[in-house]
Amino acid sequence: MERIFLLKGLDCPNCSAKIEKEVGDLENVNSSSVNLMKQTLTIQTETFDNSIVEQIETIVHSHEPDVEVSEKKESYTTKTYLLKGLDCPNCSAKIEKEVGNLEDVSSSVVNLMKQTLTISVKTSASGKIQDEVATIVHSHEPDVKVSEQTDSYVTKNIC
Repeated sequence: MERIFLLKGLDCPNCSAKIEKEVGDLENVNSSSVNLMKQTLTIQTETFDNSIVEQIETIVHSHEPDVEVSEKKESYTTKTYLLKGLDCPNCSAKIEKEVGNLEDVSSSVVNLMKQTLTISVKTSASGKIQDEVATIVHSHEPDVKVSEQTDSYVTKNIC
């Protein structure tokens, strides 16, 4: 799991190298990388452990006491897909579950009566998610037409 921390005020190359190494040595951290120009620390972790935030703050402040440390929160957007021809409750439940389990999706709801799928997806992944949604839908209901609802009345056909 990737987590990004903002290091506001970090301007020392030597300190950033020390921070990168020490954070990389923390338990459950697979890798760490400091981008001095963007003032960010990116880590790959095995778990979502909030105690790591305190450990990172301690490490950063031991080298740069005035640097502000905060975790960059990913923004989410809501997308709605029309699933024309979906009429199977069992299939819709499977679609809802599989789409909800996609890495960049935080929630997934199928409304069988309206034949819609509404998801909350990371804004950074919203452009690429539609192909994954269409693949999942067609694995359960090959004849369903999937289109993205861009506003109340207009749709953009996906497949």
